[in-house]
Amino acid sequence: MKRAIILIVSAVVLMILIDSCYRDKVDALYPLAGYASPCDSASTYNLSIKYIMTYNCTSCHNANNPFAGVALDTYSSVVQQAKNGNLMGTILSQPGHSSMPPGGAQLSSCQIDKLNQWINAQEPQ
Repeated sequence: MKRAIILIVSAVVLMILIDSCYRDKVDALYPLAGYASPCDSASTYNLSIKYIMTYNCTSCHNANNPFAGVALDTYSSVVQQAKNGNLMGTILSQPGHSSMPPGGAQLSSCQIDKLNQWINAQEPQ
């Protein structure tokens, strides 16, 4: 009987611990949670640009895997690429820039407009 109580209590504690760890990492598990169309949001990093980058870029360009030495998973890294002209150069396939996203995919005109608005507004967070 005592063993059964210890087993039940242990199982309950384990379930609580697992559940609390899961809830602590919602942003990491679901980076697009709360994502609405960036076209419906203001041109700020937190309301639109972050989601454009997460959905289109960060699978290859992140701190853990900075393809071609470019990470686009933080505000400061995206600002750096915007300021040096590489962000829009690659998205618009301008001469001297690799075309991104690769494989013929292209951002929607709305997403490109949001990025331009954000850059022209001096990259508000």
